[in-house]
Amino acid sequence: MVKKAQIFSADLTISFVIFLAFMLIGINKWNAKLNELDELRNTEKLWFEGGILMETLFTQGNPENWTLNAIKTIGLTNKPNYLDKHKLELFINYSKTNYDTIKKEIGINEYEYNLKVAYLNGTLIYDQENNFNQGSEVIRLTRTAFLDKHEFKPNYEEVIVELIVWRV
Repeated sequence: MVKKAQIFSADLTISFVIFLAFMLIGINKWNAKLNELDELRNTEKLWFEGGILMETLFTQGNPENWTLNAIKTIGLTNKPNYLDKHKLELFINYSKTNYDTIKKEIGINEYEYNLKVAYLNGTLIYDQENNFNQGSEVIRLTRTAFLDKHEFKPNYEEVIVELIVWRV
């Protein structure tokens, strides 16, 4: 009796198993790379949003002499790189009691933030005291500015403004 060609052979089975193994490894590597790119995109967005927030805070705001009753844009300076002590105190005190409202007004709903101002020697002047240890991604933006130490005559001292932004 003459044997006909067999469709299912050991060679075909081994080839198919090797092919599947390579496909699974390739798919796994592809997913890992996609996750890595997604994390990178999220980190870049966090840096971008943090940078915009820092630049916005270093404006005079809108209106320039904003109050808690009339805010379009929150800004903490009275001229470039000179923090307005009154605006800074308003912002810190208002954000302690109305943190979610401030987040909405400054446009960072999906992030948390903390603002610190300190003298160059490290002495803390203002701190919102938000707990940022719970964030999965934390960035720190630092900028120097001048702050008037005296209420009646100009007496500016250089300070460090640190903005911490994180994703929960």
